[in-house]
Amino acid sequence: MKRKINVLLLIVVFIYLGFYVNAVVVNIKEYNFSVNSYKITMNNCSNHIDKVCKSDDTSCIDFCKNFVNNANEPKRYDFVRTFFDLFYQSENLILQNISPLLIGVVAVWPFICDLKSGNIKNKLTRINYKKYMIKNWLSSLKYTLIIPVFITLLFVSALILSRGVGTQNISESFKFFTKYNVNLFVFIPTWLLCFIFQGIFWINLFFICAKRSKNSIISIIVSYLTYFGCGLFSEVVFGILIPALFFKVSFKNPIISNYFSFYTIWAYDVKYYLLIFLYQILLCLISTLVLYKVYKNKEEVLVLNEI
Repeated sequence: MKRKINVLLLIVVFIYLGFYVNAVVVNIKEYNFSVNSYKITMNNCSNHIDKVCKSDDTSCIDFCKNFVNNANEPKRYDFVRTFFDLFYQSENLILQNISPLLIGVVAVWPFICDLKSGNIKNKLTRINYKKYMIKNWLSSLKYTLIIPVFITLLFVSALILSRGVGTQNISESFKFFTKYNVNLFVFIPTWLLCFIFQGIFWINLFFICAKRSKNSIISIIVSYLTYFGCGLFSEVVFGILIPALFFKVSFKNPIISNYFSFYTIWAYDVKYYLLIFLYQILLCLISTLVLYKVYKNKEEVLVLNEI
């Protein structure tokens, strides 16, 4: 069993490392491309303007003169802008959809195997049922740190790539936060905690759905689909219907529904980030209470999973 768990964990870690390496490599390539483009254009306009522009092409000649006189060699953005460039690489957006599956599977798979193989009965001869459930649940929570570690790696890489704080547009990046009186030392920890709380929510869903399914793979599929169902319910009911019916908010107003979207933590809103943070805590608490209720009855759990 430990060998299987390690294999799953290695697969998940390598997937996140793959996205991390891709983000860094793409960022470096894009920066090098802009620098090389600048150098080539500067060289052509400075030394080979007669070959680049025809003698009667005034627009080309004016462009070259303006470029030589005013253009500056591209510099690295500050670490804030560099970090978000890394984090929002188009390929990284895939993580929004697959992270619940990756974290849920690696966290709950040992429990699912015990439950569906009947091995849970053997283990309950040596440990109290309540202690067994708490031990499995607490053990699964360590996997909620995978995404915060991934984000931290990107942040460290941004510091390295920008050579500390960088030299270009540093004031603009901080103005973006100070505009809303946001303290970065509060914003960043709450953002990372959002991923931990929603990670607990994902794990709780996988535990909850495992109870009644007779097959391990089906249990995982049902859990994954349930996540999307809960996300749709949250966004439509809490984000659209309730505000429209009770607070007269237009159905066409997407702002409120965005705060109840499970994807919001991936695009953390600077203005209302504390509300998003509180909603993640609420999701975590409600799902934990449901999990407790679902597995409260030992006999029911064992009967439903008899082989």
